[in-house]
Amino acid sequence: MRAVFASKRFRILGTLLLLWLVGIAPQVHAASPLRVGFSAKSMPCAFNPDGQWRGSFYETWNEIAVSAGLPFEVVSAPTFKQLLQAGSDGKVDVAVGCINMTPDRLGTYRFSVPIQEDGLSVMVRKEPFHIWTPVVRTLWSLDLLELLGGILAFIFVIAAVIWKLEDYPHQDNTKKTGQVRTFAKLFQILLTGPGTNVIATTARSNSLIGLTYFIRMIAASVLLSFVSVNIIKKSSQDEASAVHSIADLAGKTVSVGTGSVSEHWITSWNAASSPSVASGQIQMKQIDSLEQAASALSSGQVDAVIADNMQIQYYLTKVKPKAPFQVAIRNVHRQSQGLIFAPSLPEATALQINQAIARLKENGTVDGIRKRWIPE
Repeated sequence: MRAVFASKRFRILGTLLLLWLVGIAPQVHAASPLRVGFSAKSMPCAFNPDGQWRGSFYETWNEIAVSAGLPFEVVSAPTFKQLLQAGSDGKVDVAVGCINMTPDRLGTYRFSVPIQEDGLSVMVRKEPFHIWTPVVRTLWSLDLLELLGGILAFIFVIAAVIWKLEDYPHQDNTKKTGQVRTFAKLFQILLTGPGTNVIATTARSNSLIGLTYFIRMIAASVLLSFVSVNIIKKSSQDEASAVHSIADLAGKTVSVGTGSVSEHWITSWNAASSPSVASGQIQMKQIDSLEQAASALSSGQVDAVIADNMQIQYYLTKVKPKAPFQVAIRNVHRQSQGLIFAPSLPEATALQINQAIARLKENGTVDGIRKRWIPE
């Protein structure tokens, strides 16, 4: 009887064990890795030009996942705007990138704790030889050429009159050197000054030489004043056309990312300015790739590129350090950046991620990653 009872007991235990293996174990292994979204056009935050993901926020997320003990799989979003939408719709569990935590977004998306701060910068074309540009433009201006032409014409007429009064065609020296060369020398002496004491003998001719000397002094003063005033004027115009603030972009076309903070910034500024004055509005051209935006800036399709300071700094220092661009406005409109959680992400998982972010900020990992990608 004892043997039968023991046998039944083992069969019951075996059945319970089998039920656990069949019923409970699958539930443990059914827990799928987190779907983590990245935008391939968010250099240097996250990008994969050769199929290999890299970037500052990609490295930061890997550190977060290791610290929190969370397996994950990467989901690629074609654009930054689609990345935000995927996080809001729950198509990804976590959206990762340089996502600014603006007041509007805080009311729309479920954010993690802040990871870092960044601002906006404005990149414009670099003007080569800026100091000499107004000088060259003044020297080649039509007004200056007309003024010089009038002075030369006056001296030419005086030279022709003296030529006739002094009867140069019948002088022995003219017969030796030729009329053209003799008249050219006469014109040169009247234009420059030295030698006027030997080119005339009559009173009329010497009177004309005195008049020429007087006109030449006045002309020199006028030319000097004209060149100085115009150089200062053109330099002031160049300075006025330079970009020092967002107001200086009025009437210009700028590149912004679709759904980006830069687009929101310009839209808000346009709304606050007078919409009836076209010259007071900033025109926007939506370009989601910074490299494409830089190409548009180089070709003159846009007058400026507005993007995250980190993106522009990385482009100018690591991607195209010799590009003919410069930063006109640097690191303004600063805001915190963080991750977007899907609405369905469990609170326990969100807490794990937030705790991992806090640990990585405390031990300097986040700052170390940022400095590797963008040296101070």
